[in-house]
Amino acid sequence: MGQWMRSQGLLPDYVVSSPAKRARQTCKQVCHELGIDSAGIRRDDRLYLASLYDLLAVIADCPARTASMLLVGHNPGLESLLRHLAGGSVPEPADGKLMPTATLAVLDIQEDWQHLHGDSARLVELVRPRELPICP
Repeated sequence: MGQWMRSQGLLPDYVVSSPAKRARQTCKQVCHELGIDSAGIRRDDRLYLASLYDLLAVIADCPARTASMLLVGHNPGLESLLRHLAGGSVPEPADGKLMPTATLAVLDIQEDWQHLHGDSARLVELVRPRELPICP
């Protein structure tokens, strides 16, 4: 996923991860591919077993100057967040798994991070690892 993000020019300027081991490992690998030092990854305990409102609070706490964010967490919270922010523009997959492991939701958000609400984002792309071409 990190290689794909790099190829698309998707370089977050703020990265926050769940403290869970797999989430941290995934985040570190993605950041390595993006050339982001792992020291720049913020760990937030609220992301573990987070509700929609926990996730919105984590996002609201990011610096105001943040232009793009990478949030690494868990389901069902992340799926709830995506459905809340992007509303009706979220396609429901036939297999029922909106965001399997390491899926990336690219959102266009025009609101300020501290005031997000339902339908405040547009889903640009939903990228699942199994749909990506194999990278060398």
